[in-house]
Amino acid sequence: MWVGSLIFLVMLVTLMPEVGGSFGLTMTLQGGQLFSPLFGQMNAMAQRMIKIYTGLTLFSFVLFKLAGLNFWDALLMAMRCISTGGGKFFPCIGNAYVEYAAAFSMFLACGNFLLYYRLIQTLPPPRRGDKVNIFRRVIDYVKRFKQNVFDNLKIFFSNSEVKTCTLIILFSVIFIFFAILTRGYTADIESALRYALFHVISFLSTTGITLPIDNDIHDFDKFIVFIMAVFGGCMGSVTGGLKMMRVLVLFKSAAAEVTRTMHPHMMTSIRVNGNAVPRETVGRITAFFFLTCLTLFFCAAVLSFMGPQFSEAVGISAVCLTTVGALPELIDAQIFLQLSSVAKIFCAVILVVGRLEIFALLIFIASVNSKGRGIK
Repeated sequence: MWVGSLIFLVMLVTLMPEVGGSFGLTMTLQGGQLFSPLFGQMNAMAQRMIKIYTGLTLFSFVLFKLAGLNFWDALLMAMRCISTGGGKFFPCIGNAYVEYAAAFSMFLACGNFLLYYRLIQTLPPPRRGDKVNIFRRVIDYVKRFKQNVFDNLKIFFSNSEVKTCTLIILFSVIFIFFAILTRGYTADIESALRYALFHVISFLSTTGITLPIDNDIHDFDKFIVFIMAVFGGCMGSVTGGLKMMRVLVLFKSAAAEVTRTMHPHMMTSIRVNGNAVPRETVGRITAFFFLTCLTLFFCAAVLSFMGPQFSEAVGISAVCLTTVGALPELIDAQIFLQLSSVAKIFCAVILVVGRLEIFALLIFIASVNSKGRGIK
């Protein structure tokens, strides 16, 4: 699963920009990185993503080691959280440090890896050639490095997509936190907050790691985490779902249309990170959202002919398209066991489509259109 997410990330910055750029990918850096079809540029981007992906995995490994896990458990958890692979294995259940380390690692996986590279690249300040003693140069370098750290943190948290992702996490955690306390699952405030934070980030990153709980999960909690899985993380991440940039543009587009309806003569524009989003990009993101919904209900319709009821087929399709392994528990895990062999093969196809964010279909459609224009 770790290698699979790495391959997806490399494809995201090399093979997919021609299609992905039309659906929000090139908005992630706001002109900070130009994509090029040249092999040299593709190779350079692939190497950068491999370094960032491996570096974040090692950082997560250190967090789990500091939390008290042994070498192999720490390495396994780091690879699962950064790759958003998920699974049921979770060592040291009840260890707050391990759970916080997992939540932070999954939050890193939600982020934009292209933005990570941009920030890390500008982190070390250039060395000055002043003819001063080495101690003065070291002190000056440390000061400028510290200033760059604060500046990059400001850039990171001022990013519209990161702010949207953080706010969604915050409000979701608050809702589930108070729901846990009011239903009497636990009287410990810290445990309730940690449980809510862990599961919100787990499903937002489409990792789907769950912690055991003695009580049954309430439908309200299921709805919140299901919405998190549908939203997904930031553009340029290895998470599934729609991605925050597209969700942000869709919400702003809807608000702009309401404003134009109420004030027909008002000029409105959709802005992300201070830059106006072209109407062409908004239209393509809307088309991407429509195509996602169309694929969901098409897959549900096909599965409904193979045995499951339509509501169950919709749940199975949503599970496969979001690639969240723990979502079956929110509908009924027994549904998957009762599927026929043909239905399971079809679900495997949906998983591939969901992992590639329907890019495979888009590339196929684009190739068909290009061939059609060539024939004409």
